[in-house]
Amino acid sequence: MHYHINGTSPKEYKVINYDADVSLMVNQTNESLRAEIVISLYEGVEDQSNSHVIGIESFEQNIQCAISQNDGASRFQKLSVTDITIGTFFNDATSFKNDLRSFAIKENFGVRIKASDKKRVIATCSYQVRRVDGEHTCPGINRAGNRLATSAWVANQIQEMVKRYPDISPKEINSGLEKEFGLSLPYMKLWRAREQARDNIFGSIDDNYKWVPTLTAELLDRNSGSHITYTFNAIGNYFQRFYVSFKVCVDGFLFGCRPLISLDACHLKSNYLGVLLSANSVDGNNGLFTIAYAVVEAESKHSWSWFLKNMGETIGTNLSTLSFISDMEKGLGEAIREIYPQAEHRICIRHFWKNIKKKFDVKMGKKCKDWFGQLQMPILM
Repeated sequence: MHYHINGTSPKEYKVINYDADVSLMVNQTNESLRAEIVISLYEGVEDQSNSHVIGIESFEQNIQCAISQNDGASRFQKLSVTDITIGTFFNDATSFKNDLRSFAIKENFGVRIKASDKKRVIATCSYQVRRVDGEHTCPGINRAGNRLATSAWVANQIQEMVKRYPDISPKEINSGLEKEFGLSLPYMKLWRAREQARDNIFGSIDDNYKWVPTLTAELLDRNSGSHITYTFNAIGNYFQRFYVSFKVCVDGFLFGCRPLISLDACHLKSNYLGVLLSANSVDGNNGLFTIAYAVVEAESKHSWSWFLKNMGETIGTNLSTLSFISDMEKGLGEAIREIYPQAEHRICIRHFWKNIKKKFDVKMGKKCKDWFGQLQMPILM
C-alpha cells in the first residue's frame, strides 16, 4: 500500500507497511486533511498452484478510515475487515474488482479503479476529515444513491438468488440488498439487474432462438420417429413456429387412449409473446395425455391449420371415430372441417357457459349453468 498527500510536489507515493508509516503520513499532512491511498496487486509467485492467481500485496487500508487532529494529537482509526484480508487470493482481476466493489458498498464508502491490467489493479480511495457541529444527519452514500451499485454489480450479487427463484420480484431483491449492504436502489435498476442475471444464467432470449435448428436436430436424433419441425420468415430471417410431437406420445394415443382430442391455446408472457397450442387426450386412468404442442405467432385459422396438418402426419386424418372438443377458438372450427372432415367437433360446456355469461346478466348465466349441468354431452358444433 502507498499514499500520497494531495497538494505536494513531486507526486510521490510512499509505502505503508507499519504503524510508524501511518503516523508519519498523519504528521506530514499538517494542515492538509486529504490524502490518497493506493492498493497494489501483484501476480502470484511461482510456487502457487495457479501462477495467474492475484493476491493482495499489502492491505492495511482498503477500509473506511478517518484521520483527526485534536490539540496536536493524531488518531488513526481502522474498521475491521472480514471479507478481504492480507494474503487473500483471487482468480483474476475481475474477481478482485467485484469483491472490492461489494466491500465498498457494504462499508458505505466510495472507491475508484485507477488502473487495471492482467497483473495488477490499483484502486484509490480518497477520504477527508471534517469537524461537524451538531448531529450527523446525512443518510450516507448508500441511501443517497451509490454509483458503485451498478446493474451489472447487482446482477452478480443476486445471481444465485435468481437461479433458485427466476421470477423473484425487484421488491424482494431490494429487501435482500438492504439487509446485506444497507443499500436502497430504484425499482427499474433492480428490474434490469434481474433480467441481466437471467441472461447470465439461462442465456438471453434472442440468443436462444438461434438454437432452434440445433434443438430440432438433437430432439430428432434422440427421439427416432418423432415429428418435430419449425418455420421461419425467409425475408426477415426470424422465428415463426415450432411444433413437437414425440413418437411415444403418438403411439400412446393410438393404442391406449380414447379417440377424443382436446384442443386449446394460451397466450405466452415473454418479450416476444406468442401463443402455445396443445392437443391432449384422456388415457385409461382418466389422466391427461399430451399428444402434441406448438408455439405460434398468433391464434388464427392459418396457425391452427398448420398445427392440425402436422398432427395429421403422425396420427392420420382418416380416423373415423375421432372427435375434437374445444373452446370457440378463432378459426379452429374451419380448420378441423378442412383437415379432419370425418371427425366430430364439439364445444366444451364450461367454456360455452362462460361465453354466454359474458353476454347476458348474472341471473341468466346461473340458469344456463344449471341447465348445462343436466346435459350429459358437450354441445355439437
